[in-house]
Amino acid sequence: MEEAIKQIGERLKGLRESLDLSVEEMAETCGVTEEKYLKMEAGENDLSVSRLYKLSQKYGIALDALMFGEEPHMCSYFLTRRGKGMSVERKFAYKYQSLASGFSGRRADPFLVTVEPKPEDAPVNMDIHPGQEFN
Repeated sequence: MEEAIKQIGERLKGLRESLDLSVEEMAETCGVTEEKYLKMEAGENDLSVSRLYKLSQKYGIALDALMFGEEPHMCSYFLTRRGKGMSVERKFAYKYQSLASGFSGRRADPFLVTVEPKPEDAPVNMDIHPGQEFN
């Protein structure tokens, strides 16, 4: 899990540097402080899918490229067999598996999200983000 988060951070830094953007601009797009953004780049802070999506939309890069390091290439259909989708464990107890990672130009990003159950006495943290979600 930690390695995947570090790789996403490296891709964020690469995107920022290749587009010659400031840390301030990237942090503003993500809605976080510059300090928190730099921790995201370093793989030391959680990377929410909604923040990655904001960056992908603003800078015209596929969400898959940020999350998995691969550009989608299929344009008429894409088949994902059970258990074969590109996946990343973004934070403890959350595993995201893309169901359309190879399909370019899609209008939605379907994920199979597996959330490990918490003990009954654990505090509830809602993962809230703008946009649409289907559960």
